[in-house]
Amino acid sequence: MKANEKKMLIALIILLSGLAVKSFFMDPYRPESDQMAQYAEFAQLMAPFQQQTMLDRMKVLNYQTVDVERIKEEGQTHIAVLEPDTDGIAEIELSGEYEARVRAYLFWIFPIRDIHIEGGLPAHENKPGS
Repeated sequence: MKANEKKMLIALIILLSGLAVKSFFMDPYRPESDQMAQYAEFAQLMAPFQQQTMLDRMKVLNYQTVDVERIKEEGQTHIAVLEPDTDGIAEIELSGEYEARVRAYLFWIFPIRDIHIEGGLPAHENKPGS
């Protein structure tokens, strides 16, 4: 291997290591409250349904919430979260309105795209006769 090839290989290894550190330690969202943590979980669950590409169908993409914001104090956001005890899904309501940004990663390291999630599930209204 020539000297230039060795330098390029070392540079590639350093850059890939830096990208891995960024993807694993700098990108993940650290919630400020329980409600923001619950919305971050909801956004991560909903992100794969926003766009279905060939990479999604091949199951090589992983999703990670990178940002959550409370955009309005008033109102309610209806979301679904995983129950750790039963592995089922629970529907809950959060006070306020939220939006999140979820990043899709190829093999947990390479960021592919950002997905914007706004609001929650449609509210269930109990109407007479339904």
